[in-house]
Amino acid sequence: MPLYVPDNETCRLDWAQYLPGIRVPLIVKWPSRVAAGGVRNDLVSMLDVTATIVDAAVVKCPDTFDGRPLWGAAYEQRDCVFAARDSINEVHNPMRCVRTQKFKYIRNFAPELGYWEGKYYEKNRPMLPEIRMLAAAGQLTPSPELILKATAPAEDLYDLYADPHEVNNLAASPIRQATRSRLRTKLDRWIVPTGDTGLERWHAEGGGGERVPAGGIR
Repeated sequence: MPLYVPDNETCRLDWAQYLPGIRVPLIVKWPSRVAAGGVRNDLVSMLDVTATIVDAAVVKCPDTFDGRPLWGAAYEQRDCVFAARDSINEVHNPMRCVRTQKFKYIRNFAPELGYWEGKYYEKNRPMLPEIRMLAAAGQLTPSPELILKATAPAEDLYDLYADPHEVNNLAASPIRQATRSRLRTKLDRWIVPTGDTGLERWHAEGGGGERVPAGGIR
């Protein structure tokens, strides 16, 4: 069963929870289970790939697995997927997100760090000088303009159908507060039971941002 999962190779905030940094295609060849030429748009976590490999080996997935096999009678589509980032090179900048088919909610635990990704990317991404040159000339479009902001919002909310490039942050929109609250709760209910050690380390080292209450989920 060959599986192909490429790197995203994005120049927009690698691993920073925006779609170019966390979304990749998954190509599977499994003649006995997967029809050739089929396309599915299900929400899939890389944890599901692990569970699928275990299932293909005819081994029962342990109860501790968060992933689920992607084929079989018991398969059930996810209504959302979660993603996380702690460090990017020398910068410890934790972010967590939850994504449904339509909406994406991101929580930045260190918004004061902005979108800085470290000296390596500053020196080795040839696109960054071009972005700064276009910004100085007033010719930069909204999406890459976000990369240059000194601070990040504490929360992001995007309508992925209307705004697939995640430019228009709806977290403060009055008509999206119910959606924001619902996705905040989903994220909290994932962070606590998974034992998020990245956030434990962040707060233990004096990091700011919102703490998720261990005993009481909003």
